[in-house]
Amino acid sequence: MKLSYSAYMSYKTCPRKYYYERVYPIPQLRYADSEVGNYLHNYFYSVLNGENESVDADKIWEKIKGESILISAKEIKDDFQDFDDMVAYYSSLSDKIILWRDEKDYVNKIKMGIENSIKIAKALNLKSFNVEKWMNAKIDDLLIYGRFDIISENDIFELKTGGEREDYYLQLAFYALIFYLKNYIIPRGRLVYLQNGKIIDVKFNFNVLNEIMEDVIKVGKGIKNEDFPANKGENCRFCPYKFICDY
Repeated sequence: MKLSYSAYMSYKTCPRKYYYERVYPIPQLRYADSEVGNYLHNYFYSVLNGENESVDADKIWEKIKGESILISAKEIKDDFQDFDDMVAYYSSLSDKIILWRDEKDYVNKIKMGIENSIKIAKALNLKSFNVEKWMNAKIDDLLIYGRFDIISENDIFELKTGGEREDYYLQLAFYALIFYLKNYIIPRGRLVYLQNGKIIDVKFNFNVLNEIMEDVIKVGKGIKNEDFPANKGENCRFCPYKFICDY
């Protein structure tokens, strides 16, 4: 059985949602935040590689938009007759980009990300590194895997293009566990925030890695045993499956 960080977190957030995501997959929506985030990730990698090109944030935003139709997240429908109705609606959004804020805010986000990318890359001064490297490790019959934004010797980096969040530490710990099981070396974690320019070092030890390993095993067992109870809470608010959930 395979388990990525996103699957692990999906089950931890709500086992029922994890189940629905696999039995009733829906088309991926395009969000402006994700599109901008992907651009900034790639821009940061280019700066690390010495390609310190000057770019215009407004032009980048226009390129990201392309021919897509922009719609507000507030306009997204969340009430459906049945699952087929939901799939048809989500499919109809394939040519659209969903906005959570004004266009000017995305332009400013790009501009800030570009400026901080140059500053952070200079501060890190990495000589040898790999970007977006896949790595996996086995825990008995459970294969955990993930794509590391940056690996430099025994440092693992996670780039973030939004605000600071507590669950990012858990994500880094998940990757640290993979790294340790693969290399038998406890890595140093580094959270890099391209919006506020912060580099936060995260130290791990055997206790932390053992704790997350036990939780990963627990999640794996829950999935194998087909234990998918609904976890009612704030997470239900934006869940696309709430109309078919029997919680």
